[in-house]
Parts: sequence; structure tokens; C-alpha cells
Amino acid sequence: MIAMDEPGVKWLTGIMAVPDEKGKEKLVARYDRRKGLAERYEHGLMVYNDEKEVFEKAAALKKDAALFPDGVPTKVKVGEENYYYFPAPFTVPLVRVKATLNNVLNPESYEGFVDGSWKAGARPKRPKSQIDFETGEAIEASGTVSWNAYRKRWIMIAWRVVDSTYYFEADTPVGPWVYGRRIVKYDHYTFYNVAHHPFFDQEDGRVIYFEGTYTREFSDAPVATPRYNYNQLMYRLDLANARLVLPVAVYQVKGRYLLRDEMEREKLWDKVEPIPFFAFDRAREGLIAVYAGDAETSLQLKPDKLDARPIFYAVPMSDTSNSPSLMNFPAERPIVRVYRNTLKELALDAAARPAGQ
Repeated sequence: MIAMDEPGVKWLTGIMAVPDEKGKEKLVARYDRRKGLAERYEHGLMVYNDEKEVFEKAAALKKDAALFPDGVPTKVKVGEENYYYFPAPFTVPLVRVKATLNNVLNPESYEGFVDGSWKAGARPKRPKSQIDFETGEAIEASGTVSWNAYRKRWIMIAWRVVDSTYYFEADTPVGPWVYGRRIVKYDHYTFYNVAHHPFFDQEDGRVIYFEGTYTREFSDAPVATPRYNYNQLMYRLDLANARLVLPVAVYQVKGRYLLRDEMEREKLWDKVEPIPFFAFDRAREGLIAVYAGDAETSLQLKPDKLDARPIFYAVPMSDTSNSPSLMNFPAERPIVRVYRNTLKELALDAAARPAGQ
């Protein structure tokens, strides 16, 4: 598959289908040639030769290159341009490039998301905002990101080295990625390189499928699982499951509290103030509805009108959970408990749209 005779292990990653200058589709990937799992000999970009049925070198990358394709990319539309966004190596999609052959083969065409905007050649900072929803523990997990029509949000199936898989949601491809639910856990065994495959989605994205590599490697398992070791396992996940109701960002705009749908409908993304907290966008057992209040209170637990819709759902004050992520809100006269915003910087890319929309 790779036309490369030099010694070392070789991997392909960041695989993209892009048009050349004549509109013909080409398959491009980054290769990584290493001495085992540690020292890198070289890396660069390859293009698939359809006639020879092999990837051939097309461009070299500096060993210390700030930006390059890595992981499983997500195709995104910004204005009239198609882009590929890459979740690795910065945990979430903070690297992108225009989806044309000329651009993906040009290292200077790659952009990093830094200080709230895309900048050519800029190296992003790895975010430290992810939280295990159940435990309140800070985690670091990376995987695949895609738009989900059922949730009307971007979702990420991410793996934490090397035994746990998480489900996250965010309002834009770059974030805010904060609260995730662990959905797979192996004791004394490894499950890694997890990937969601959107083309298997069912019921408009309500049911999704993801797979990963199941192996004894990198674990302390005394015995390998017969017939399954170093194999791919696929999982089915129903996003309607109540356990996947996670806190989402609540935005503040001129005293109003809004969720993604309202922000999008009223085109208010450029007026966002810091995200004050996270709460829930749908009901489930143990939550209460929160409504817009009058000019003095801004939030209240009873609707002014029979047809009033809740802004969000939150944890009641009577709840005795001692999660470090919970806080009383509003601080002066609290009426509910909400989830803390762990983001150090506001991470939003509201111009990004799912490819094909």
C-alpha cells in the first residue's frame, strides 16, 4: 500500500479525498515512518496512485512542523469553501486545511485555531477543559468528530489512553468540548484508536456505530483473549439514552441566557459573552426546567405563560450530589445547580457547517 522501502514501521493517517485542479478526486494521506513507537525517522504527505494501487510520496514535512493532517479528519463547509478539520494531535479539531489537492500538499496552507480564530501556521494549545461527567475528574481524550443531525450538534467519540472511551457534544467543531460520558471501559486490556463511522448512522443519527482496536498490548493482562486479541470491535450507541443527556454550553448575550438553537436562529454568535455555565438542553429524571424571568430575576422556575418553553434544564437545589463540577446559580440567590465552565478561553467556530449543507 505504501511505496517506501526504508526501514521502520509506517503508518498512514489524516486520509482525505480531495479534487485536483481538473476536479479529479485524489486520495491523500500523511505517512509517519518511525523506529518502533518512539523515534520518528520522517513524515510527509502521500498521494494514492490509482493505476499502481499504492501510495507514493508527494511532499516532505519538517520533523518539527507545527501543523499537519493527523487522525480521522472531518469535512466541514465554511462559506463556499470545503475544509478538512483534524482532531489530532491537539485532542479536538484545532487544525484545518482547504479541501483541494494543492492546499493539502502545501504545508503553509494549514491553519491552527489560536486565540479564537484561524491563523496560518499557528500552533494551537492543547485544551485542558475535558471533564468526566460522572466523576468530575479532568481527562484528556481524542477521537473522531462529526455533525449529528439527531442531536443537532457536533459529537465526538474519543478514547483516553488506553482503556476508556467517551461521548462528547459541542456546538461547533472546535468546541466547547467539556463534559463527556464514559461509554466503554476495559480493565486490564486496551481499546484504542476508536472511530465513529457516520455512514453507518441510523434514524437520522439517533443510533451510531463506532469501533476500536482491542488488544493485550499496552496492558497488564496476563492472558490474551483467544480469537479476539488485536482485532476490531464495533459498538452500537443510542443517543436517546438518558445517560447521554450531558451539560451543554449556556451562552449569555446582553443579560439573556441562550442555547445553541437560539444563538443560531438569531445569529448572535458574534455577540457572545463568556459562557457562564453549562446545563441541559433536554429533560430527564432528576432535572427541573428553568424559564426566562422578568427584568429583575432573569431566571425563574415557573413559566409566565402556559406555552412558555424552558431555556434549559438544571439540577434542583434539593439535590445532594457532591460533584466538584456543580455550583449554585445565581450566586446571590441560587435557584438551581448548574455545571462549571472549565474553559480557559472561548472556543467557537460558528461559521463552520456540516459538509453538504
